[in-house]
Amino acid sequence: MRDLLTVQEIADVLGVSPAIVISYIDQGKIPAVEPDRFDLGAVLAVLGAEVFVKEDPASFWTYEDYLKLPEAPGCRFEILEGILVKEPSPSLHHQRISRELGRQLMAFFDQYDPAGEFFFAPLDVTLSDSNVLQPDLIFVFQRQKRYSA
Repeated sequence: MRDLLTVQEIADVLGVSPAIVISYIDQGKIPAVEPDRFDLGAVLAVLGAEVFVKEDPASFWTYEDYLKLPEAPGCRFEILEGILVKEPSPSLHHQRISRELGRQLMAFFDQYDPAGEFFFAPLDVTLSDSNVLQPDLIFVFQRQKRYSA
């Protein structure tokens, strides 16, 4: 009998959040051997290069690790509290809503802070060494600009 793992145990081994494991299950990428039980070998075989396992599963992902990740077309990465999160590209519905919200926010900020800048994803926002995000929409107030480009 093989040792079967829970969602949390798979997440711990892969160095991702349980929500990511659940999304892989929902997408049919991770096969269940029993209800809520998974064979690690089968999971790794199915996911292949989609999973980035750290040599020391107890260590946290950092911005330096993030910069070394290979390109993954159709996916985006974020680091949340030291946990690597890999998500598929947003859906068409999501993109339409984001575009409309961005249009409305740009019109508002053009009046409120015309010297500020509005950006659409992908653009890394590094909050700390263990928190790197790619928000859909970003507005930088003129008084908060600290970058050059």
